[in-house]
Amino acid sequence: MLPARRIGVVAMTTGRLASIIAQRAGVLREIARGDSVRASRQRPLGRPLADFAGTYRHDGAGALQFRVEGKRLHWQWGVLRGVAELFDTSRNAMRIELAGTGYVVEFECPPQGKAIALKTSGMRLVRGAETPPASIPTLPTPHPGRSSP
Repeated sequence: MLPARRIGVVAMTTGRLASIIAQRAGVLREIARGDSVRASRQRPLGRPLADFAGTYRHDGAGALQFRVEGKRLHWQWGVLRGVAELFDTSRNAMRIELAGTGYVVEFECPPQGKAIALKTSGMRLVRGAETPPASIPTLPTPHPGRSSP
């Protein structure tokens, strides 16, 4: 289990349990090394984190939301969430980690003000309203005392 990374693993074996347990320590060391290397590469941003906060939408991928909590930028994409880390400040790029895999999110920013869009994994997500787009049908709200159809 890696609770800090929100990852859990179930391993089934017909033997060799001691070998699997021994490998866990090496994997944890490798993760810590990678985290340290990435942290050493980080440089200060040239703009406030609030410029990146907002909801970015893509018709096929849904909504990716960023919000500032303290001095960190948190993200949520559906039920997945985490903390964004600086990747390349010269490109306004952050790294988010989904289920153990890192993805670079590069924000499109005007010279001043909030980001207008972001790119990740070949997709462009555009900053939009906080409410779902009108093209997504919503279920009617049941009235008190009435049963749903």
